[in-house]
Amino acid sequence: MVPGAVEEVGSIDAGWPLGDTAGMQLDRIRVVPGVCEGRPTIRGLRIAVELLLKLLADGYSVDEIVQEYPELEREDVLQAARFGSWLAGQRTSAVA
Repeated sequence: MVPGAVEEVGSIDAGWPLGDTAGMQLDRIRVVPGVCEGRPTIRGLRIAVELLLKLLADGYSVDEIVQEYPELEREDVLQAARFGSWLAGQRTSAVA
């Protein structure tokens, strides 16, 4: 590995133990150490899934988001929404 390079550890869809994604395609969601503090991002870009979900929740349309962030594609934003819906459907446990 080249010094200073970021190794891609895996994607949500391929390799990370996130349970059953019910056949949802999440191949654009990546978790890369050192990028956005290890939070899920879009295609390893420094655009966190969290940001896209907040923009959608604030009423921005997919087209408005893509216009504001030209490095994104429509499918990137849609997969972020799919990931959010999948994550919200997972069981959670209280931590003591």
